[in-house]
Amino acid sequence: MTNGFTYVAPAGVPPSLALQPTNQVVGLAAGAAFAAMAAGTPPLSYQWQLDGTNLVDNGHVFGSSSNLLCIGSATLSDAGVYQVVITNGFGSATSATATLTVVAPPRFGAMVQTGGALTFSWSATTGQPYQVQYSTDLSQANWTDLIIVTATNSTATASDVLDSSAQRFYRTIWLP
Repeated sequence: MTNGFTYVAPAGVPPSLALQPTNQVVGLAAGAAFAAMAAGTPPLSYQWQLDGTNLVDNGHVFGSSSNLLCIGSATLSDAGVYQVVITNGFGSATSATATLTVVAPPRFGAMVQTGGALTFSWSATTGQPYQVQYSTDLSQANWTDLIIVTATNSTATASDVLDSSAQRFYRTIWLP
């Protein structure tokens, strides 16, 4: 008691996470976003981290001190482990980690014809599934699915049986 008054500390609740960020897989130059939602006595402060280092907003990263972190035009250096630390006057909470995987577009490598089969390879990301497609006419928007291949290392391969019909054009697309 001081001067006849008793000081009672205000009741407050430390932050807790109601929504955790989730893992993401994006293509090179695509955008990515991580969200978190917290409960607790306001005001709540947010600080996003990449691999344990605090992020700051720049022309590429937005929302480093909000509940929504946006990464515009992802590069390979954006890949890593993200988390957010939320604080208020009564404590702090750290989110679960969320991994951002940035997948580079596939690049065709060797193409080998043996008898009636064509085998081709492309650069790949280990564990990433790719849809291989072909078309006989590039002036048309129609592509036919050939096979789905999940890369087991940095190079993936597929084969197609050739026949006497028109030529074929091939492409691979990474699947989310």
